[in-house]
Amino acid sequence: MKFLKFLMTLCLGIGSAAANDGKVRSIDIYVTPYYSANAGKAEYVKVYDKIDNLLLSGKVEDFKKAEKIVEDAPQMVSPITLFVLSARAYDLGLRDEAVFWFYNAKNRAILLRGVINLDDDRFFEVKSAIGAFIKLVGDVVNPYAFCDIKKQQDIVAKSLEWSKANVYEAMFLPEFPSLHEDRKVALAKGIEALEARNKKEKEHFEDETNLETFKALRKANNIDEKFCF
Repeated sequence: MKFLKFLMTLCLGIGSAAANDGKVRSIDIYVTPYYSANAGKAEYVKVYDKIDNLLLSGKVEDFKKAEKIVEDAPQMVSPITLFVLSARAYDLGLRDEAVFWFYNAKNRAILLRGVINLDDDRFFEVKSAIGAFIKLVGDVVNPYAFCDIKKQQDIVAKSLEWSKANVYEAMFLPEFPSLHEDRKVALAKGIEALEARNKKEKEHFEDETNLETFKALRKANNIDEKFCF
């Protein structure tokens, strides 16, 4: 049931900023106290002091610098920062990069949730923000990602490898509460679950009937016209 609901969001997602021609070219959202963007321009970025100003500038070359900083040392970069990287990439026309960073962010958030007790009151703001970013950024990035299912599956695989190779080390900090005696075992189980989810999605689209139904639903809701350009 959850998987079917996920597929529906890929067909019914509504962009946050559709232009006069109906095409969704930017992700205009506000998630306090981390990020605000309007008409494709960042108004406020406060996620990681080393890259905040670079992401705020609106220049591709500055985004690439920020991206490299994260790529060079991703171990303590929060999922929220990765979601903002995704949003900025989309606004700058780097939409495949937006998909990659969105999947990285979502994977990191899922794995974190599986190890750390985010229901602890101290994480209320972070948990709420992660949920908001998954919904708001995903409403734009997901419909675009499935314009080309083969490419989407390639990015899924690449993101999973990135997530496995670049574990979020904050989940092992003793000051962050966990319900698990062995956090590494919990992480391994989380990775197995991601692998199973990705396998299920791939198999779903390998079925021609499922694929044609999916394409028809996107067409009926003008998703390709909005996102595939």
